[in-house]
Amino acid sequence: MVPLACKSGRVNYGTRALFYLAGMTDEVPGPLVAAGEILKMLNVSRSRFRAIALHPNFPSPFQTLSVGSVWLRSDVEAYIREHRRPKPSADEDEQG
Repeated sequence: MVPLACKSGRVNYGTRALFYLAGMTDEVPGPLVAAGEILKMLNVSRSRFRAIALHPNFPSPFQTLSVGSVWLRSDVEAYIREHRRPKPSADEDEQG
């Protein structure tokens, strides 16, 4: 297997395995995330994520594999910045 490194230089072994299985050898333009990581980034359930992923503003998957889709982390982070309300800080939670 050819290691795939993200811009930070760290190898993402899960991503490497997915691309090995898919037979892809092209360089990946950045770190990738799958549904499990996006659930945590959005702090939502799996069913809620499926609904969000169908929205036209949500980024298209970078690649769809037999084990599921993967997205560029930068695309998902941009979506969160542009389309999700920020979480209240701990101080705001205590006041309300």
